Amino acid sequence: MIKITPLLLLSICCSSASSWAYNIETNLGIENKTNVSMVMIIDPANGQKQITEQLPPHSNKVIHIESGDNSWKLYQTAIASFKMKGKNNDKLYIQGQVVNYVWGSEFRTYSYLNAITAAKGLSVNPTYSCNMNDQWNRIFDKNKFVIDGTPDKELQATDLPKEASCKGLISSRLSDSNIYTVTCSDGRNSTFCQQIPIHDGDKVLWPYDNGQVSFNFTNHLPNQQELDTVVGNTYCGSW
Repeated sequence: MIKITPLLLLSICCSSASSWAYNIETNLGIENKTNVSMVMIIDPANGQKQITEQLPPHSNKVIHIESGDNSWKLYQTAIASFKMKGKNNDKLYIQGQVVNYVWGSEFRTYSYLNAITAAKGLSVNPTYSCNMNDQWNRIFDKNKFVIDGTPDKELQATDLPKEASCKGLISSRLSDSNIYTVTCSDGRNSTFCQQIPIHDGDKVLWPYDNGQVSFNFTNHLPNQQELDTVVGNTYCGSW
């Protein structure tokens, strides 16, 4: 019988925990709606084995990616870069990255798509969330993108960002009647309408409301850029 001492127990616990530490797991979904057979090549963040997956025309694939971070350090960025090439001609058609980020707590992690570009003739429609995972050991499953069209020529590769920042606001529109519509990266769409101004002492508040959330602008009617910053980014979770 093995005698369990405090030192041995500590050793067992540490060796078990360090095998994953703040490792972030993501299921990346891809739909290839083109007539082109492609190959997905992913370079994980921390030296893990390169991932290669075939994507035949009109097919779906879910690829599991891990950040491989076993450092136990907070405020760490782990970026997995990816590229998609033509299976038959090895031409680069798409590039981008999955960004994983550990915030100031082991329970507060992020995983999102970033900097996706495509060759002329192709369209890429990504879906991802800028919200954090506040549950222990949950796999991110909102990272997805759909590819459509016909590539005109090869994509010229560019350097990818190395900083962690998530773009939650995808598009917006402000009508002549001051109706503001916004589309978020997680697929949500919402309409914010200008409400009757509120007089608060020597201030006048101009509210925009979608029936659930209200934003007030002081002493002026906001333009689209201000709405994007306050309403779009806050509502869509950009950081």
